[in-house]
Amino acid sequence: MSTQPGPDDRTQAELLYFLWHGTPGEQERALERLAAVGEAEALDAVIEYLCEQPEGGSVIALDALRVLANKYMPLERYSLAEALIPYLASDDWGSRLTAVRLLNAYPNELAIEPVRILIDEAFEKVYDEHLTRNSPERMLAERTLGEAIMALANCGRLMVLPEILDMLEEPALRVIATRALGVIGSETERLTLDELCEHADPRVRDAAQWGLALMDERAEQFLYPPRASRSLRLTGCTRFTGRTGSLRPPTTTCSSSSLCASLWRTCCSTSSSAKGACRSAASLPCGATGAPPRPIAAATTRRSSGAGSTASTGRC
Repeated sequence: MSTQPGPDDRTQAELLYFLWHGTPGEQERALERLAAVGEAEALDAVIEYLCEQPEGGSVIALDALRVLANKYMPLERYSLAEALIPYLASDDWGSRLTAVRLLNAYPNELAIEPVRILIDEAFEKVYDEHLTRNSPERMLAERTLGEAIMALANCGRLMVLPEILDMLEEPALRVIATRALGVIGSETERLTLDELCEHADPRVRDAAQWGLALMDERAEQFLYPPRASRSLRLTGCTRFTGRTGSLRPPTTTCSSSSLCASLWRTCCSTSSSAKGACRSAASLPCGATGAPPRPIAAATTRRSSGAGSTASTGRC
């Protein structure tokens, strides 16, 4: 007779019950299953569970938190930071790396000082392992150090700018510190990044160009918000009657009536492809006073000349 356990088909509610009221073994099995099938409520429950552990949670709990946090947004970001901070001082450097990566994704000012301590310890670890270049311990410490510097920039922003500038003087940290400078995004340091673009080390040049591109992208998003949000604000300017090719002018008043009317008249005088684009456009500005533009409809103009008359019909 087989002694292998059957598939775990417990619901999320049952798993959460065992997480709170089960034995330590049942809690670990519940955490493993929640990582596979849990939803957003499971993420908040795991965070609360970790916050109530007096000495921090287990590696299994951290792994469940990592999986769920990569799929869902936590309800309360301060609780997530409180759950992760104990792992930054863990004896397991793998747990430190996982925790600091999550702080990169969900930065919080509560973690600034613990991340500073982690940077110092990781730097010492890398220095101690400098004779064993390809050792797993050194590689893990180097990854943790890089993630910690980026997490410090994400969590502290301008508060940690002097520390990041000091790291530029350290050759071993110059590349990652250059990237961190771009993450902070201080316009006062744009000249510094411009100078680093001419650095002899190609890795530093690449990091500086990456940082400048990130700053430019942020500035562009600030000056020109995404079109999606704009179209949501401006969807009232054109209305369909439900029949193909039957588009009537807006009945509401328009804050940019001259622009709206100009675009409408341009549509009436352009090709059929442009007219189709006009019919589908919901981004004409709407919302204040102004005369409504000329309606688009079948228009018949009759002109008489001499003995007969000719009819010319135009449709937009």
